[in-house]
Amino acid sequence: MSDAKCRELVFRADPTNESVVIAAEIAGGERSAAFRVLACRHPPDAFLVAEYAAIHKAVREAEHRGLSPDPATLARLSGGQIDITLVTELMAARPDVPDDGTLKFALEQLAWDRQKHIAVTGPID
Repeated sequence: MSDAKCRELVFRADPTNESVVIAAEIAGGERSAAFRVLACRHPPDAFLVAEYAAIHKAVREAEHRGLSPDPATLARLSGGQIDITLVTELMAARPDVPDDGTLKFALEQLAWDRQKHIAVTGPID
C-alpha cells in the first residue's frame, strides 16, 4: 500500500442565504404567505445554521396553525429555542419580501447547500 495523502473535505454553508430565506418567511403580506408555503416544503434540516433551523421549524408550525410568524409567536412555538432578538434583527435587516427572482434564487441556493452538505458528510446513496 502506498502512503496516499488524504484531503479532508470541509463544507461551509453561507448563512447569509439562509438568513434571506428566514427573513422572507417572516416578512408580512400576502406575497409572504405564498412564499412561506413554498419555503415550508423544505425540512428544517435544510438549514445548516441551528438557530435558523429552529426558526424555520417554528414558521412551519405557525403556518400550520394559521398564526402570524411574529417574533413572540415564533419563540412560544419553538419552546424557547429561538432568541427573539435574532428574529427581530432578521426582520429589521429585510423588512420586505424580496422580488420573485431573489426568492427563487435563495431557495435554490438553500437546496444546493443542503445537497453539498449531504455529499460531504455522507452517506451517499
